[in-house]
Amino acid sequence: QQPLCIKMWSNNDDYSDNGEPVKLYVPTQGPPRKNSTAPMESHIGGDAFSELGPAPTCQHCDDKMKLFVQLHRTEKQNERFITVYGCPQSACFSKLKFENGFSYGNGVMSCRMLVRPIREKAKPSAPATPVKSSWYSDDGDDVDNDWGADTGNNNDVEDLESKIAAMEANLEGGTMPKKEAAKTPKGTAPTAKASPDSFPCYMLNEQMEPPAPRQQIEDDDVGMGASDDKIRNMLARYMAEEEDEDILAAISGTTGGGGGGAGGEADERLSEEDRILLGFQDRLRRAPRQVVRYAPGGIPMWSIPSTQAPAVPSSPDGSPRSFECQLLPPLLLTLNVDKFSGVESKSGINGMLSDGMNWGSVAVFTRANPTSEVETEEVLLIQKSVDEVTEIEGQPKMDLSPAIAVVEDMDDDDEFTPDA
Repeated sequence: QQPLCIKMWSNNDDYSDNGEPVKLYVPTQGPPRKNSTAPMESHIGGDAFSELGPAPTCQHCDDKMKLFVQLHRTEKQNERFITVYGCPQSACFSKLKFENGFSYGNGVMSCRMLVRPIREKAKPSAPATPVKSSWYSDDGDDVDNDWGADTGNNNDVEDLESKIAAMEANLEGGTMPKKEAAKTPKGTAPTAKASPDSFPCYMLNEQMEPPAPRQQIEDDDVGMGASDDKIRNMLARYMAEEEDEDILAAISGTTGGGGGGAGGEADERLSEEDRILLGFQDRLRRAPRQVVRYAPGGIPMWSIPSTQAPAVPSSPDGSPRSFECQLLPPLLLTLNVDKFSGVESKSGINGMLSDGMNWGSVAVFTRANPTSEVETEEVLLIQKSVDEVTEIEGQPKMDLSPAIAVVEDMDDDDEFTPDA
């Protein structure tokens, strides 16, 4: 049975065929977890659930990959675990080969899936029956109550006096014995603490994608929220009211001067690259903290043209894999991935550019008929970051020297001195 097609990108649809919006995963606010960083529930960073297999190894540095995302979902009688790992080392990620802006991430990023029957949680043990004190009698007979009776044995009093005397002597001599550290009882599992080699751990909350905001007639946004017809109508109204011939000539694409505006070229439309990028930004703007978009059977939402994206390999049984979910750029910022890149951080505007792992999106494709209780390797399709789009188009990289000069000038200005 083919999964429900949730059109995440095609025609900019917000809902699936049966009216369901896309599901988003958003990290909890607050500091990362310090304990229990390998829970069964959905989370980012930390470690994978203890009942899953060990983390894969990077093929370039031979280090264990770090967990980016673990999703835990229940479907009727089954539960599904999807884990995405990656090596954040700059030297390793730079070895990925991108073709037309896409890569499979072989050897640097990895995805696994485990489907198994839902396991019942262990029921809490029944409370132990309270043991009654030997001093208590429930028969209502106080004949045997010898409280306060003189037993004729003064050994306990003598022992207590000798202990008090020894304690006073130790206090005077400065040799008071130290209290021993409490020991963990046998059979008690210690609380798992955050590993210094793992990303910070945040639990994930699931929410529906908010609907697109209503566009006003005077809206100047030329992103995916406005159609080409609307843009042309707005431009036509503006040109009808504008009296400056130079401005009209510039808009219509003529060479200016006297009257020649009517023969100018039509208004230029947005390029495909700009249109797709603006649409991607519009969708992210609805929930800026989203790190995962979950839409099984849907279409990935790219920030660059995907017309030349490579084909997704089929499952071992020959059946096609389908889209499951995708990781988004805010995940890199939330996990502070650059801290683990092995590269010293830069100052100024260069510090805003990543020298480590940097991608525009990571789409997860899973097999339709996974073997129960067997952790399988699935397919990732990594889209290059929009920071590198100029490389894809064969254009020179952006010259940041003017911006760097501005930042340095701001650093010398007392007006921009940071507060103490």
